Amino acid sequence: MLSGRENQVIHLRRPMSAQRPRVTERRTFARNAALFAVVATGMIAGPAHAAGELVLTPHIPTLVILLVGFVVLIFPLNSMIFRPLFRVLDDRDAKIAGATKDAQGLVTQADDLMNEYRGKIREARDDAATARREQIESARSEQTSITGDAKAEAEDEIGRARQEINESLAEARDTIKAASREVASVAAESILGRSL
Repeated sequence: MLSGRENQVIHLRRPMSAQRPRVTERRTFARNAALFAVVATGMIAGPAHAAGELVLTPHIPTLVILLVGFVVLIFPLNSMIFRPLFRVLDDRDAKIAGATKDAQGLVTQADDLMNEYRGKIREARDDAATARREQIESARSEQTSITGDAKAEAEDEIGRARQEINESLAEARDTIKAASREVASVAAESILGRSL
């Protein structure tokens, strides 16, 4: 089923031969108008005689006057009214056809621009997703590097602290040994009462 817009586009794409029957219509209209005038003048009744004889034939002088008036008026009316009117209608049809062609071109151009716009949006989204993935990967590798450096630095610090603790412990042992010998010697002297 066609949408309203598609139906309009199809309607607008009619061939020019289907849009230009005005010339034949004008000629047919002029012939029909002349025939109608002749028939109408022939049908004009004379005076009605209700009480007397009934005459169904047209009154010849009136018919001649009407035909002469018609023939005299048809040419000025044609040149002053009908031709300008038909010229305006033809100009309007030409403008409508030109506007229709322009509108079709604009619709095609708008569709092309819309497709191009959608493609660029798709590309921009893909580029943004790629850039985001790259930034995430970069941040992860940087985080891993920073974490590794911090871990190595912490292990070095722990190693130095252990070494300092071991050195302090060895020094404390040496000090305690020396002090314990002194204390033992003083205690032995005081217990024995003599110097050793």
